[in-house]
Order: sequence, then C-alpha cells, then structure tokens
Amino acid sequence: MKAIYTTTSLSHLYKVKTFAETFIPLHPDVRFYVVLVEPLDAHTTAAATALLPEANLLFPSHLPETERASIKPDYNFFEACCAYRPFFADLLFSADYGVERLIYMDSDLLQYESIEPAFAHLQQYNFLLTPHTTAPTPLSEVEHEIGMNRCGIYNAGFIGMKRSPETERFLQWWKDRMRQLCVVELSRGLFVDQIWLNLLPLYFEGVFIEKDPGYNVAYWNFFERPLARSGNRITTKGRPLRFVHYSGLVEHDPYNITQHMREYLLRDGSLLKELFDDYRSRLARNKALFLPMQPPQLPPKYTLWQKVKRKVRPGKYRNRI
Repeated sequence: MKAIYTTTSLSHLYKVKTFAETFIPLHPDVRFYVVLVEPLDAHTTAAATALLPEANLLFPSHLPETERASIKPDYNFFEACCAYRPFFADLLFSADYGVERLIYMDSDLLQYESIEPAFAHLQQYNFLLTPHTTAPTPLSEVEHEIGMNRCGIYNAGFIGMKRSPETERFLQWWKDRMRQLCVVELSRGLFVDQIWLNLLPLYFEGVFIEKDPGYNVAYWNFFERPLARSGNRITTKGRPLRFVHYSGLVEHDPYNITQHMREYLLRDGSLLKELFDDYRSRLARNKALFLPMQPPQLPPKYTLWQKVKRKVRPGKYRNRI
C-alpha cells in the first residue's frame, strides 16, 4: 500500500485541506494521513473529520505510551510537528497499518502533477530525498548555500521511505534524536528534524536523491527553476511542475513569497505570481470553513526570519521574480 502523511495542528488544518484538494484527485490509490500534534475534544475531532473526509486523522494517542513519554514535553508547535515525523512513519509501517511505501509531505504544498514517479523510485530504493538546490548558485544567490549549510542540504518537507530493515534502522536512529534534540539552535548545529537528513546518505543504504526540478519548487530554488507554460501544463526547465512548496507564506501580503527571505517580491504579470494568487485564494476559502474551530490563541510558531534576524538592505526589497 502507498500512503502519504503530514503533521500539523488544528490552526493549520485549512492548509491541509487545500493541499488535499489538489493531491487526492491525482493519486486516488494513495492513502492520506494527517497527524494532529495536539489532542482535540470529541466535538472538534468530529468537526475536523467532517471537513476532511478524504483524510485519516491520527493523534499522539495512537503511539505507544512509552514513545509519547520519551518526547520532550515543551516542544513548541513547529518543533513538535517535526519531532513526531519518524514516530508516525514507524507506526504506519507497522502491521496494523500495512504501508509499504510512504512519503512525508508538508501541508503548505499545492500539487500540479502526480508524484507517482517518486513512489516508483521507492520500489528500488529505501529512501528518497530532495535537495534544496541542485546546482552551484551564482554568488548573488549565495544566501541559499549559506542557508543549506545552516539548516540542511535536504528539505524535510518531502521525504520518501520504503518499508525495509534499513528503513527501520534509520527510523530508530532518527527517533532517538527527535526525542530531545528537535530544536532550533543554529549555534549548536541543530535545526529540528531536517539537519539530521544530511547524514542519511552517509549512514544508510539505498538513498535516491531526486534532482528532477519539478519536485519541491520553493523560495530556496526559484532562482534556478524558471516556470513556463507548455500547453495545459506548467513546466520548469522542461520538466512537469509537480508541486510548489509555499513555505513561510505571509497570506495577507499579495507580493510576499516567504517570511524566511524577504529580499524578493512577486512581480505583477509573472506566472509565479499567478500561482501564488491562486494558492492564496484557495487558502482563504478553506480558512473560512475552519474558523469556528480555531483556538482562541494560536500555538507559537518559529520563523527563521525572526530567529536569524538577517539584515537586508532596503534596496533589496525591489528584487521581484
């Protein structure tokens, strides 16, 4: 059986629904799991289930008590979403769920073409990773390489795994580090679950590094992946655009690309802005559905922009793509 899963909180379920609306029609044979990292009462769980009928909801209570107790209790929302990923991968590979090929996908994605080729790779390989960039950056974009050195070569928002003894060995290793070390402490070389993926190809066998430019298109690689129309599909560097990762989007600003790198703004008339406008419209529609379920105070969320406090010259805000 093939499946994907994502980790999120109640406040971000509208993003999950937006993603599911584009993913599920393209993958009718893939089971869709949503992990909510905070407990919900019965009424809210029923409401969430009704608004996400296409998803299978999971909660920390589905994990063994010993596993739950081993995870640092004061992780914030962002850290908890990252920390739980290997635990639920391990759960979904268990006999109770029977998943054979599993892909973790962040909820702030929009699907444009099928990722069936990724599942096909997992018939041969144990793991599939997507690097943030796939070619040396020009010096003008060197911040992207600095960011990879700081936060990880591979993006943790899209990770493929196949059920195998090697994957089980990896998940045990990854879980051990996520129990207490899923934090953002850049001075110690820690960046939640993502930084540990640097070691995956070194420690474990059967890793496929997906360099197809159509996967995981995002602010960290827009500079190397120009978009174009080809008939009724969108392509990048001649390859189908499979999904865009709208990481760190500031929803109320129509020109914002991400809060993590504010030097760049969207340009009117560009295909990229057309995609962002469409995504913002979809989010707004689904956010209205979930408003009655929102907690009175949203959980704290780490933002790279706030943490690193990179200084940007005012002139750089004029760069539009």
